[in-house]
Amino acid sequence: MAQIEVTEEELITGSFPPVCAKTGKSTTRIVDVPITVMPRWSRVLVVLGVIPWLFARPLIGRKIVARLPLAESLPDRVTKSRVDLTAAMLGGILATTLGAFVPQDELQVSLVAVGFLIVVGSMLALILGERDYGIDLRPTRWETSIMRRVHGRFRDALVRGDARIGPPTVEDMITTAGAAAVAPDPWE
Repeated sequence: MAQIEVTEEELITGSFPPVCAKTGKSTTRIVDVPITVMPRWSRVLVVLGVIPWLFARPLIGRKIVARLPLAESLPDRVTKSRVDLTAAMLGGILATTLGAFVPQDELQVSLVAVGFLIVVGSMLALILGERDYGIDLRPTRWETSIMRRVHGRFRDALVRGDARIGPPTVEDMITTAGAAAVAPDPWE
């Protein structure tokens, strides 16, 4: 998987080439993906534990809705993973319930413990999943982020400056205006 630096404006407007950010397939479909952008210093909170970090995440993270070009097959994958996590959670609840009724002490404790861990793990995965499609954003400086775990073809199309779907960015408009100012007038 590749990574590339993008501006927040590109993320919000969806001004990207018609290449799926995750699979690299050609697409014109834009999907709104809610993403929480965490500041760099928030990694210090993980040292204090995962629970304080989870509580601080909604307070210090910036929520943006990124408009990303994604292939039609990706929502099916996300839905499938949510179904799998829900099934795992139900399996954990079943293991915990069975553990309460098993007559042997060692088996009872292990079933309850394993079931509890499965329930907690799948609940955390469901809560933190946020339909992110496996794309990660890391802030670098003001209003830019590194988009990680994107497909190489998507990165290459951005670097080449391929035609974009979605509204043009400010940079595109400046480039277009500059080209129009330099181009000769055909009526003269």
